[in-house]
Amino acid sequence: MSEGAVVQRYAQAIFELGLEAGDLASLTEQIRTMADQWQASRELQVALEDPVVDDARRQALLSEVAERLQIRGTALGALRVMCQRRRLAALPGLARELTRLSDEHHGVLRASVATATALPQQYYATLTNRLESVTGKKVVLEKQEDPSLIGGVVLRIGDTIIDGSIRGRLNQLERRLLAGAAAATDDDDLDPRVA
Repeated sequence: MSEGAVVQRYAQAIFELGLEAGDLASLTEQIRTMADQWQASRELQVALEDPVVDDARRQALLSEVAERLQIRGTALGALRVMCQRRRLAALPGLARELTRLSDEHHGVLRASVATATALPQQYYATLTNRLESVTGKKVVLEKQEDPSLIGGVVLRIGDTIIDGSIRGRLNQLERRLLAGAAAATDDDDLDPRVA
């Protein structure tokens, strides 16, 4: 079974368990926490995926990490099943898909805004309010600083990117100039007067 299919299957099952138990938000957050820990620790990945380590030791290690991260109940049960079936490598994808399902269920839209420097809180509040009025959903805005933008903002909502940065404008100008230069060169090749 492909990792994408594994992610879909586990995310859907965990989503339904969360709905049934009435703790979808908490469950999603716990899975995200474990996925973050998984991605941050190569040692954890190696220890939980090593075929030489027996299942009892892997489960004990998983329980230890889960206790430290305050992961309990349904989330811990799901992680134990994934560990037993050696599917923990799918954890980052699972966390993203479970977050997507949970956000969709709760009417939440995640967006990110990148700016060259931090802007006043009022700017972010106004942007959030405008996005909420346009989309009709609750917007969770992630703020990022990227000095390479020079100025302006880059807004990402799902797969849509709105680039209002100076860097983006300069790149767009460069593409136009190169396209114009290429078109002029092609026209010269066709003109018999140009030798």
